[in-house]
Amino acid sequence: MMIIGMNAFAQTHSIKVTVKDLPKNLVYLLDYEGDQNNLLDSASADVGGNFKFTMKDGYHPGLYKIILGKEESSKGYGSQEIFVNIIYNKEDIAFSTDYGDAQDSVRIISSAENKIYYDYLFKDNKDNTQLEVLSQLPEYFPASDPFYPELKKRYFDLQEQHQKFISDIIKKNPGMFVTHIIKSERFPSLDFTLTHDEKIQFAKKHFMDNIDFSDTLLLNTNIFTSKSFSFIKFFASQGYTKPQQEQEYIKAVDTLMTRSKVNEKVNTQIKKYLITGFEMLEMESVLTHIASYYTSESSCEDDRQTKNLRKRVDGYKKLAIGNKAPEITFTAENNVPYKLSETKSPYTLVIFWASWCPHCMATLPEIKKLYDLQKNNKLAVVGISIDTVKAEFDKAILNGDYKWINYTDLKGWDGDIASAYYLYATPSMFLLDADKKIVAKPITLSDLMQELQKAGIVD
Repeated sequence: MMIIGMNAFAQTHSIKVTVKDLPKNLVYLLDYEGDQNNLLDSASADVGGNFKFTMKDGYHPGLYKIILGKEESSKGYGSQEIFVNIIYNKEDIAFSTDYGDAQDSVRIISSAENKIYYDYLFKDNKDNTQLEVLSQLPEYFPASDPFYPELKKRYFDLQEQHQKFISDIIKKNPGMFVTHIIKSERFPSLDFTLTHDEKIQFAKKHFMDNIDFSDTLLLNTNIFTSKSFSFIKFFASQGYTKPQQEQEYIKAVDTLMTRSKVNEKVNTQIKKYLITGFEMLEMESVLTHIASYYTSESSCEDDRQTKNLRKRVDGYKKLAIGNKAPEITFTAENNVPYKLSETKSPYTLVIFWASWCPHCMATLPEIKKLYDLQKNNKLAVVGISIDTVKAEFDKAILNGDYKWINYTDLKGWDGDIASAYYLYATPSMFLLDADKKIVAKPITLSDLMQELQKAGIVD
């Protein structure tokens, strides 16, 4: 008797796509993990813009991105991806679109999930555009105007119709993946009479009401991160000073972290997104707050990503501005011992770099210019390389003519000094005062220049 393994019956599915005016023949399939995408596959399109992806058995239900190409920004700010999002939930998918308007011209040929999804997207976009226009009209038609009651009624009716549209989809399709996404898109009805500031306050209280933070299926979409981004924007104001803005962002972080703690994986995804975002904004107080209140050694999550996340937030806690920098000790090639705490300069710049890091190789020469221009020898520089090949380290020092203190233990990211400073990116800079307390952690050369001018090191 022949025994057939279960894998013989494993069913594979496909995504078939036709793109009008597709300029290049190579396209890419990626999945979603919050704001991150993982490349899964690529395919070549024929001259008619037709291509196909075979969905492997291990591909999970979720939101997927198909990148069709890139287009240079008309303002010269780099390139913009041309892509389409598709829900995959163990079914064959076929659709067509136009390259010049990829998202808005999608026509679903087969796929129950995506037919519902794109019908929803088109209707949602139309209704929200109309509501946005109506919400602006009271500026021109105040409550005393005879037309005002009609505006108010139209606004209310449109909101009610939209809420019913969403409720009907959820009720009719309880077991579909698309329902999980659409549930998260609901937003409570707004009172037409609210002012702009009152609407912002309402959004701060209710924007997250319909997000199910225990729904782990949404981890395979961008819902949690995109909603977090939208929520945080309600707390931004151009009128705030940086300390004021940080305090407002902390309120948003507290809400997101508190609501998402019902599921550790969801909480971790949002936390990682927040840390990355506030790093880019250089919001040190917000990062320190996250590190102080929302990291726990008792977490059962032990994957590499979570460990790296803990390492980063621990670093923000221990390397916060005002804290003493970790000691650095080593013996240089000339057998002369070095100890950071014994450096006598009023200020010390510790910079972590690597010869293989293009940004480092562009940054170090600029730092050398500032170092050579300093007044009264107020600044010492300690360059710690995370190179693992000595010849490459020596070549970079020789070519750059860096006369400051240079050292590498050839252990890369795992070196004792790199670990003490929780290093995860290069270049990384720490400006210390005479007591070796951290006074700044400049991200860019411009930031460093400002700090050096503030300290009276350069003009």
